[in-house]
Amino acid sequence: MNLKSWSLGLRLLWVFKNKESLENLRYSKKFVFYLLKLKNAIKPF
Repeated sequence: MNLKSWSLGLRLLWVFKNKESLENLRYSKKFVFYLLKLKNAIKPF
């Protein structure tokens, strides 16, 4: 499990939650998809 990428993902999630701009909303779907991919990659561990 790559802890650095995981903490980076959490940090990005925090930024998305706290910045309510239209650009963030536009990219949030891609970000959620990335998080799901990351979660699936971590699952075996």
